[in-house]
Amino acid sequence: MNAYNRSFPSILCFSADMRRGKIGEDWVLDAHLLRLLYNRLLQWRFANARAHSTFLVQRLSAERNLWNAWVSILDLRHSVTLKRIRLLLLRQKLKLASILKEQMGYLEKWSLMDRDHSNSLSGATEALKGSTLRLPIIGKAVVDIIDLKHVISSAVDVLHAMASSIFSLTPKVDEMKSVMAEMVNITAEEKVLLERCQGFLSIAAAMQHEDAHNTTKPETDFTTVETDEFMTTLTPLDNMISNHAYISTAFICFLA
Repeated sequence: MNAYNRSFPSILCFSADMRRGKIGEDWVLDAHLLRLLYNRLLQWRFANARAHSTFLVQRLSAERNLWNAWVSILDLRHSVTLKRIRLLLLRQKLKLASILKEQMGYLEKWSLMDRDHSNSLSGATEALKGSTLRLPIIGKAVVDIIDLKHVISSAVDVLHAMASSIFSLTPKVDEMKSVMAEMVNITAEEKVLLERCQGFLSIAAAMQHEDAHNTTKPETDFTTVETDEFMTTLTPLDNMISNHAYISTAFICFLA
């Protein structure tokens, strides 16, 4: 092996061997081909290194684009979730408004009936006072028993008519009482759901804020702003539900 290496001309000492006359024509051609192959190897190494650097740059660019796309998709998902929550809240508001609108007609009718009932009751009370309590019972007052009997009989007839009207209104009052009790339960359930929704939105806002701090891309946190706007829209609805629940409870207590 060493003898072969000593007999094989080196590329570095090729010119010296040529001057000394130690190399034949075949060895000169082989050495030239070897030098050409070595130059081609260097060219391929340079081309491979350049392609590898270009590949790394393209890979970093693709990863950056994928990261930006992932952040955009995440923001879009948060926006779609908030819009779905708003749509669900709007449907619940419309449903509650329709229920309250139907009940407001019964409440208005009840106020008219209550006013008529109060007027008739006050009239009957005044009539009874005028026929009994305001009789002259001092001195030598004389009372016509027959007239007093007729007056008391007419008062009793009025009371019977009032009792029959009250008994006829009792089923409607019971039905309205059950409807109002059901509405109070629905209002309480909606209030609990709204409180849970507020809690979930607070957790989502905190997670979004933490993700915004972890990312290196300086963008405005639109989800937090939309969450704050949504929380501001929840507050008047919560107050309205509390007011309706208070009114319904008071009305049920009045009916009881």
